[in-house]
Amino acid sequence: MRRSRVAAAAASLTVLALAASGCGGSSDAAPSPSASSSSPAESATPTPTPTPTPTPVAVPTATLTGLPGADGPVLIVKIDNAPAAQPHAGLTQADVVYIEEVEGGITRIAAVFSSQVPDLIGPVRSARLTDLTLFEPYATPAFAFSGANPTLLKQVRSADLIDLGADRLSKVQYFRKKGWRAPHDLFADGSELMALSGAAGRPPADPGWVFAATPPAGGRPVSAVAVRYPGTSATLTWSAAEDRWLVAMGGGPMRTVEGPQLGPKTAVVQYANVEKSGSVDVSGNPSPFIQTVGSGKALILRDGQAYDAVWTRPTAQEPIRYTAPDGSPLPFDPGQVWVLLARPELPAAETPAL
Repeated sequence: MRRSRVAAAAASLTVLALAASGCGGSSDAAPSPSASSSSPAESATPTPTPTPTPTPVAVPTATLTGLPGADGPVLIVKIDNAPAAQPHAGLTQADVVYIEEVEGGITRIAAVFSSQVPDLIGPVRSARLTDLTLFEPYATPAFAFSGANPTLLKQVRSADLIDLGADRLSKVQYFRKKGWRAPHDLFADGSELMALSGAAGRPPADPGWVFAATPPAGGRPVSAVAVRYPGTSATLTWSAAEDRWLVAMGGGPMRTVEGPQLGPKTAVVQYANVEKSGSVDVSGNPSPFIQTVGSGKALILRDGQAYDAVWTRPTAQEPIRYTAPDGSPLPFDPGQVWVLLARPELPAAETPAL
């Protein structure tokens, strides 16, 4: 009896086990997870993440040169231009270089720095009345010079500029350089000058010219242009290899302590009347005043070509504007700009390109 009960219980457990395991061959039995190839979520192709388009970085352009760079405060330095004053220091880094006639028909330089300022600049020389009118559109520039006659010095002190004259500063900003003879031995430290010019203005948004890398139509090929002054001359010779106008003054190349001969990408010969300023130098020579308010003829040199142009400036507060004779823009080649102020009665002599 006991054995039959045990056997019956075992048989019942076996039946229950078979039922629970699905034995019996039913076609409705679900496949085991291991028999399935993959789930729908696992078989879906993932959506690629798009690569973000980089935002273009704006590259600032220096107003006075049209080259990549940032406008800084304007520093204008008067520089000697006599043969004994060479080699010059710092002029390769100037944005704009002006050539002005002074006593005796010789010339001086006014260098405008903004996008870059060198540590060594010179030789530094004295201010002239022409400077105050010429630089008025720059709006409170820092002005570095070695001195001026008493009358002009009062005008400088009352002008809208930062007076960085050597008579007001120390040997930290100005110093006598060995190897140069007086009065051609006074040099300035550009960094020290800029440290005192924090209130100086930036270049005007409209300097009076525009830039374009492609030369405009209407030019005539020239190999050299000689600009005459009563007591000297400047010659600009086109160098295709260097893509600029190499400058010689008084028959010799304008040399620099940095190495290369001076030469701009664009040169402007601006014909302006010369008047007497009412003052004289230490030798009794009348000090000239160059009239840069009004209008007149000009010659623009770029890319080995010469272009007839005109300049206009209705008031001293406005920049000098250079255009084609019909008033249309006559763009400069991006790079350093030279403006040679010359007498109308002494027109430049052009040498045609062969």
